[in-house]
Amino acid sequence: KDNRDVSSVLEWLLQLSTLDFGNKQLENIRTARKAEGTGRWLLRTDQFRQWRDGDKRTLWCHGIPGAGKTILTSIIVDQLMTQRADNGTTACLYVYFDHREQKRQDVKNLFPNLLAQLVRARDHVSREVNNLHQAFRRKGMPPTPDEYLQVLASEIKSLYRVYIVVDALDECAHDAELNTRNEFVGALRRLPKTAHLLFTSRLDQSIRSLILPDDNLDVVAQEDELKIYVRSRICGRADLKKLVDDKDKATASKEGSSFMEKVVRTVAKQFLLARLHMDFLESKISIKDLEAGICNLPQTPDKVYQLALQRIAEQETSKHALAIGTLRWLVFAQRPLTMAELLGALAANSVGNSQMPQGLVSEDTLTSACAGLLVVDPVTGAVKLAHYTTREYLENNASTIFDSAVDSQSIMAETCLVYLLSKEFQTVRETPAEIARRKKDHPFHSYAADHWGNHLHMTSLTTTDKEQQKRLLDHTPGLIHVCDDEGGTPLHYAASNGALEIAELLGSRLAGRVDEKDISGNTPLHRAAMGEHVDMVTFLAGRMGADVNALNRKKCTPLHAAANKG
Repeated sequence: KDNRDVSSVLEWLLQLSTLDFGNKQLENIRTARKAEGTGRWLLRTDQFRQWRDGDKRTLWCHGIPGAGKTILTSIIVDQLMTQRADNGTTACLYVYFDHREQKRQDVKNLFPNLLAQLVRARDHVSREVNNLHQAFRRKGMPPTPDEYLQVLASEIKSLYRVYIVVDALDECAHDAELNTRNEFVGALRRLPKTAHLLFTSRLDQSIRSLILPDDNLDVVAQEDELKIYVRSRICGRADLKKLVDDKDKATASKEGSSFMEKVVRTVAKQFLLARLHMDFLESKISIKDLEAGICNLPQTPDKVYQLALQRIAEQETSKHALAIGTLRWLVFAQRPLTMAELLGALAANSVGNSQMPQGLVSEDTLTSACAGLLVVDPVTGAVKLAHYTTREYLENNASTIFDSAVDSQSIMAETCLVYLLSKEFQTVRETPAEIARRKKDHPFHSYAADHWGNHLHMTSLTTTDKEQQKRLLDHTPGLIHVCDDEGGTPLHYAASNGALEIAELLGSRLAGRVDEKDISGNTPLHRAAMGEHVDMVTFLAGRMGADVNALNRKKCTPLHAAANKG
């Protein structure tokens, strides 16, 4: 029965949290193991040992972008989980922040994830956790952040020590709209002192002031570990290894230093530069090319990105357009895309664009066109930029690379709308089996249905020109028949996100469908009330005459939803 309880509670908690850090840990530790011995220096430092075994509760590991902090995090987590968590008195919990996931990585998703990790580590459901689960089953409402925190504190008190390792705190949201960083760190600091906290981030004094570390470590890629990494990359490619061996033999008497030593000298103690340089050098097919490449390796990541964009610009027109379109989606997408989703987006993007390759292109063609700026996550299949500094560079230079961010949002909104209005998606309502089949056959549909409005909304945040939004909606009159995976109409989307300008543009077209329900029975007014969008509630109830007494499947009205939010 206890095993059934654990499975049931874990299933519940993981439904409440959409986060999965396990795949990230698996991907990173696999990378670390390819260069055996990497990261062990940190485990031997006095600072780490005193944090792990002594009274130093909070350790801050800071370093420049590309120093290898995330790989080090995976090594720390692996060591704590394999060597410390087997005795039943300790546990290791971990979080990987990602700038692309800031909207999802908020406290309402982070806390159930941490609690799920703790339940899994203990393989036991305590009375406090069971009470939390039963309260949810009675009320149908997820626990509040404070309720999660109380149970986490109770669980931690019952153990000798709980290690909480947080990677890339600098990538956690910390603005006026979403201040997850302060909320999350503040909550962790209130946990019992048996919870030892380790944070990694860039060197940032505002982070130091927030976490108040008992000790800190400067993370710098070690020269011997860089050599191990470069050697592993050389040995991983038989053609490259032969080329390097031949080059070293040919130049040994003249230069006295090997290919590997030359690469290590250029990377300024950054694993990121080592990876980018090896990605570039792997494409060389002759000793002469290899020598020319190694003599012109850039000294900073920004220079690498600049040269990559130059190589992209020198390609034939269709490949250049394909690469820029791909990078646009990777920079401005609302969430990470799988390769199938990205290929679908690019195929839709090509409609009416004579410069783009028409129809679906191959994964190899796409990867080649982007000159090393994108990678595919081997665990999740998500396509991503080579590093978060790649995104920063592209964002900072968006006006020259993509014309402008405004145009990019408009292009992406139009791509989503054109895709959604294809003939095969004109069914007003679908059965669960039809939805599953459509997701499999048309992977980009879910993204387009969920996020067309986000991209349209973003145009209103970056320009005062409402005509652009109106033009897009006028261009797609069939939009009123589009439904997302939850059965929500475009007005549901606008209500959920407080996108008043979109609701106003849609209003006259959807006047007769203002009380239409999604699969949970929620009307747009329900969603607006749940999201605490006061102006949207006023618009729907006042100007569009939405029914304030409409019942959803839980027999709740929009007034109930508003009351639950206080």
